Amino acid sequence: MNNTIERKLLHFYTAGNIEEDFNAARTRKISKFRRFIRLCFYIHLAVAAVCIVLAAALRTGAAVIASTAVCEIILVGTAFLSVGDMVAFKVLLFCGDGAFAAAMFITRALGNNEPALLAIAVLSVVTALTALAAFFAAYFRAYLESFPLGKLKREHFSKLPSFTPAADTMAPDIPELPDLPEEPIAVPPPKSEFKELSDKLKGILCSDERGTSK
Repeated sequence: MNNTIERKLLHFYTAGNIEEDFNAARTRKISKFRRFIRLCFYIHLAVAAVCIVLAAALRTGAAVIASTAVCEIILVGTAFLSVGDMVAFKVLLFCGDGAFAAAMFITRALGNNEPALLAIAVLSVVTALTALAAFFAAYFRAYLESFPLGKLKREHFSKLPSFTPAADTMAPDIPELPDLPEEPIAVPPPKSEFKELSDKLKGILCSDERGTSK
């Protein structure tokens, strides 16, 4: 497989657990390829119905209507079988769509100017391209399913950045408070005027007694 296609096919994002993230990404991609292959079958089914209706509605002739119906039924059956893992049916479907489109173009070129033939031929080209796309989708799905984990390289994954919460720079600065003492300081109650006057009188008397004793 081409290296560019391989890198795009295998590429995944990881936050560190490479094995778990790779398996999860591989499961999602395989599921998408399976849905695409089923969509291709529905396209074949719708185109086959449109081609048969065009051949009958535009009165292209009994031979053209019968051949268109038979070929489209065979192609739809092949498309149904190609939904599985059988690669041979996918190749056969692409070749069948291409051959049927070529037959419609040749029939028109040989003188049958029915517009339905051109429309059927163009629609058959579309289904042939759809079959080719389904073939590559099945190939990529099988490649993913069988890819060993040990062959992963650094180019096959991208690491997600680790986000850390940023500091809040908008928060206001709070001044540091001084350490408070463990025990509260006892504050003496305020003295009344009478108490202050008695203390002064006591001081005068005490000082007079000391002077007299001398």
